Amino acid sequence: MQYKWNIHQSYQGDFFDVIKKEKNLTDDDLYNFIHIRESKYRNPNLLPNIDKAIERTKQAIQNHEHILISGDYDCDGITSTSIMMIGLSSLTPYVEWTVPERTDGYGLSKKIVDNAIQNHINLIITVDNGISTKHIIDYANENQIDVIVTDHHPMVTSDVLPTEITVDPQIEESYPFKSICGCMVAYKFLRMLISDLPKKEIHNEIVVLTMFGTIADIMSLTDENRKFVYNGLKLLNQKQHISYGIDALVKALKLSKGNITSTNIAFSIAPCINALGRIDDSKIGVELFLADDEVKATILAEKSASINEKRKQFQNEALQNIEIDNNSPFIIETIDNKYPGLIGAIAGKFANKYQKPCFMLHELTDGRLSGSGRTIGNFAINTCISDNMDICTGGGHASACGIIMKKDNLQEFKKRCFASYNKYLEDNRAEIAEPTKDFLCELNFNDIDDELMSKINTLEPFGKDNPMPEFCSHKVLVQDYKILGALQNTVKLELYQNGKILTGITFNETKDKFVEELNCPKYINIGYTLNYNYWRGNRTLQLLINDFQVSG
Repeated sequence: MQYKWNIHQSYQGDFFDVIKKEKNLTDDDLYNFIHIRESKYRNPNLLPNIDKAIERTKQAIQNHEHILISGDYDCDGITSTSIMMIGLSSLTPYVEWTVPERTDGYGLSKKIVDNAIQNHINLIITVDNGISTKHIIDYANENQIDVIVTDHHPMVTSDVLPTEITVDPQIEESYPFKSICGCMVAYKFLRMLISDLPKKEIHNEIVVLTMFGTIADIMSLTDENRKFVYNGLKLLNQKQHISYGIDALVKALKLSKGNITSTNIAFSIAPCINALGRIDDSKIGVELFLADDEVKATILAEKSASINEKRKQFQNEALQNIEIDNNSPFIIETIDNKYPGLIGAIAGKFANKYQKPCFMLHELTDGRLSGSGRTIGNFAINTCISDNMDICTGGGHASACGIIMKKDNLQEFKKRCFASYNKYLEDNRAEIAEPTKDFLCELNFNDIDDELMSKINTLEPFGKDNPMPEFCSHKVLVQDYKILGALQNTVKLELYQNGKILTGITFNETKDKFVEELNCPKYINIGYTLNYNYWRGNRTLQLLINDFQVSG
């Protein structure tokens, strides 16, 4: 994919001047943004039905009722389950947890309820799911099991709540900030349930796990999320013990406390936790975070890291083996059942590589097709489901969703998706006529130093709605390069400009483009972000290259 480069402004030697202009900030605005002094946590009691949920939970605890926490198999679901379990088990011994296997489908299911009936459960509390399972909740109620839903997803198919005790910021206007994850809803639930939670020893690990879920679910790092993630990173980077599970996972992934950023969580910790449910068992993640001794935590963390390496290998194999119709404006492919848990990740990779919305599907044992959708730009891919509920089921976010349909409906589904996307293209033709990459400004290599990095790092945490600054440099000489990694998917470059040498790194699609188009390159223009590489006690500034052009 060739991009037109859009360089927003010139660099005059002061990074903060560039940021103020880019974000339209005054000096005071920038100061408050950096110091996060004006951010405030939204009051948990603003969440709809939270009082009913707390009252029913306290009743269950007081009466020694048996409680089941029912989560999900992704990172937000695993961490939500863990923090709810940590919180409730500090109040009652009569609490247990479950997360579904991916083959069972998303969220609360009849299988989970049937097991709850056999185990004499009185109350089910869902985390990161439940808003779309009214029929299952009705089944639980028919069997004398009450259900509290804590979720953050919007209602898709009905205006009728799954239960009157539904705690979800999406269902009413009372909670003004909608971009909180399942973890955050669970955290706020515990803040209401345990009045002195911030003073308890378990609070720090609950905050860090909630931070993991917020970043993993690609929530907006604005408003209360920005302050929460900032504080979570401070806790995680302290040398002191957080929990056996968190500490062991950090060590297994070879991260260094004191230098962990939101980017490390997004590209290292979150994929590792997600990999468990993708190709193995998500229960490993909950067991890891609930581990009560160092030996058990270390075994589970190392197992998680190993599973994540397998995920990388399988994903790379799938990407190499899947053939795409380049002439289609919308990628909808049915792929081998070998990779069911990687469907979403593969869809995301192809959407990004080809700059087209993408559904990746695989066949279930009953003959239906199941899969995931990922989008580009502002096209809301979940509307492909909500607008076509007569031929499919599913739901999710505007950028990512899950779907199930009968195989006989595939061609009709493709036809409708193509029509929907073509209308979007027609309505937004001026905006998307030519794919572009935006860069904050152009830098000379002599502008890149520790002082610049220090100023960039004051804008942390980076993520959705607060992306890392992207820069570009022109006419850079590639003096040497090496292809690295077990999967041969990384290129390390030695770059030279105006008497200064810097290290550049490219991954995946950019690596393929580099090798295919240049092979033995000379001068290139590069687009990149900046970070530090920490290795054996040494810190090296490096460029993470996300695009390049042959220099004229």
